[in-house]
Amino acid sequence: MTDTADVSATAAPFRERASMRLSERPESEFPEIVAWRRAFSQMGLKPTQYRCASEALPR
Repeated sequence: MTDTADVSATAAPFRERASMRLSERPESEFPEIVAWRRAFSQMGLKPTQYRCASEALPR
């Protein structure tokens, strides 16, 4: 393992899928994001201020 590993080929299908999903609708409408936002709200947190990793990563 090195800090210069080329992961572009491994990551490409995931980037393509993310781009495809984001072209269909905003991430705020994904069922998994809606569930996280609901959980954050129940904890008293602002879900648009404190985004879960799966919502923040594509940004």
